[in-house]
Amino acid sequence: MPALYPSAVTTARIAEYSDGLADLAATHPLATPVPTCDGWTMADLTWHLNEVQHFWVHIIANRPQTYETYDRPERPADGAVADALRHSTQALVNALDSADRAETAWSWAAEQTVGFTYRRQTHEALVHYVDALLACGQPLPTEASVPASLAADGIDEVLTVVIDGLPEGARFLSETGPAMLSVRTTNSDDAWSFTLGELAEPTGQGQTHAVGQVSQGAPNTGAELEITGAALDLYLWLWNRPGNDAPSITGATHHAQALQHHIATSTH
Repeated sequence: MPALYPSAVTTARIAEYSDGLADLAATHPLATPVPTCDGWTMADLTWHLNEVQHFWVHIIANRPQTYETYDRPERPADGAVADALRHSTQALVNALDSADRAETAWSWAAEQTVGFTYRRQTHEALVHYVDALLACGQPLPTEASVPASLAADGIDEVLTVVIDGLPEGARFLSETGPAMLSVRTTNSDDAWSFTLGELAEPTGQGQTHAVGQVSQGAPNTGAELEITGAALDLYLWLWNRPGNDAPSITGATHHAQALQHHIATSTH
């Protein structure tokens, strides 16, 4: 699905957040633990974002039909990871700026366009920049650096791309049934409703799964759980990161925990 707010996902923001992470890695001990990325240090976090961007440079610059043509780079000594990230970030920015968003490019999602990479890599850089800020004890971003439109686009991506759709051959378990959930931002006119329930898969084992349907500005009066808050706080909450303020959660709160768990397991 294309970006909800295309003008909010840009190479300038990819560079801003990636360079911000690199700056923190260059000025803080690389052995610093990253509490939101279990078992990672600042060196691991920095190298991870480098690897991700290096991969998407390959996709956008070469336009392969499959990811299998990609060769992973060798990890350098920890002291070189910040510079490696800066290099990959600049290469990604150059590759994206040289392409049209509507052009065809491989992705792991249904959308097979350059625009997918603009969107995914903006949010990849932002979330990991937040990880670095938390690890280094720095203040979290505010709406000045992460506008509501960008955060709302990130919420939309999580709910309609990352966790959307039933796996092939799966169905909701009739004895549990899906629950209706609603997410709404308080500083932008955006709302989403979707179902969350236990699935019966071909293996016969159930698991928590969400199916998203965007419903812009439309309240969901039948929702069993309502999650509301500023767009950035909701965005970070969905990614299991603390925000500046906790969102308001009303109704069946155990569904909120299941939703966060499902997002976490879907993105590993």
